[in-house]
Amino acid sequence: MKNVLTCAFIVKKITLVSISLYQKIVPNLKSFGANNT
Repeated sequence: MKNVLTCAFIVKKITLVSISLYQKIVPNLKSFGANNT
């Protein structure tokens, strides 16, 4: 049971990190694309 909880915690953490990275990167990509046109 503990392994399942640990796994779920790790997945949740990775998901949160991915979302925050995504939110930081996407605006940068959009402005980068706008600068290139």
